[in-house]
Amino acid sequence: MRRIAEQRRKLLPLLPHLAVLLEERHISRAAARVGVTQPSMSRALAHARELFDDALLIRTSSGTKLTPRGDELRDFAAAILRQVDLAWQRPAFVPGAARGRVGFAATDYASQLLLPAIVSKLRREAPGIAVESSAWSADALRLVEQDQVQFGLNPLGVAPRGFYRRRVGRDRYVVALAAGHPLAKGRLGLSEFTGASHVLTVTEGGEVGIVDRALRQQGKRRYVGVLVRDFTTALAIVGASDMMVTVPERLATRMQGALGLVVREVPLALPPIGIDLIWHERRHHDPMLEWIRTLA
Repeated sequence: MRRIAEQRRKLLPLLPHLAVLLEERHISRAAARVGVTQPSMSRALAHARELFDDALLIRTSSGTKLTPRGDELRDFAAAILRQVDLAWQRPAFVPGAARGRVGFAATDYASQLLLPAIVSKLRREAPGIAVESSAWSADALRLVEQDQVQFGLNPLGVAPRGFYRRRVGRDRYVVALAAGHPLAKGRLGLSEFTGASHVLTVTEGGEVGIVDRALRQQGKRRYVGVLVRDFTTALAIVGASDMMVTVPERLATRMQGALGLVVREVPLALPPIGIDLIWHERRHHDPMLEWIRTLA
């Protein structure tokens, strides 16, 4: 085994020279084609002769000829290089002919905001690609890394090592409450806001949301009466109660009419919302996933 490995180590650098040399049967022409000097090509021939214990090329009265072993190696070397060339050739991705599955781990908000348009384009241009959506969780990045799902849709901030992210959506926070809520009209300042009962949406565990962190910076607190895992449930609850919730504006306005909601400004400064498309470097150059990324 060690001898084979040593022979392989010696042969591989010689293959480009050997393939051309055995085809041309002429050191100068072979050197010109490969782009090396004539002495370099002569050394390559000497190494090949030593490695295979055969002259490979011999001069005869009718010109330079290949030995039987040289004739075998000519076809062998050419076939190997053709296979090597294939490593740089990727088949063109044809959406209409593609078959496969793509998985997204996303919050309910990101799913509603982005997946309908992505699925619509897939059904129109690549109907053979099935889509599977699962809820975003604390394990989402691990699932993407392990290729159990291929994309994440969620605000990420800084991509961890080995991950890529691209901002695909932007939004801002608003307050949503039932149209019959006492604070649906009139003043909604910080004191009214902190005096109300709130629904908090938490997607990854814990009971401190972005609103609570902003309030604490001002020495304020609020009462959270209900804790849920998705914005859709939170909006349904406030539509049927005397509570309020701070949610992305685009989701609140989309569900406003169906749930009888009023959308109001948040009476404190909150950072904007960014939705990121997240994927792992393992599938970064996958032709199908490269194309799907253009749809978001």
